[in-house]
Amino acid sequence: MSTQSKPLFPDVFVNGQEISAADIAAEAQNHNAPKDKPGWAWR
Repeated sequence: MSTQSKPLFPDVFVNGQEISAADIAAEAQNHNAPKDKPGWAWR
């Protein structure tokens, strides 16, 4: 059994280019989500 945990946000690649979690967060803030559920914008 592995003791390593999975990263909260896995690496994202588009056309061989890595998209950072910070860049995704900056974009997600522009999407509608309930005030008490900001994580929904990440889906």
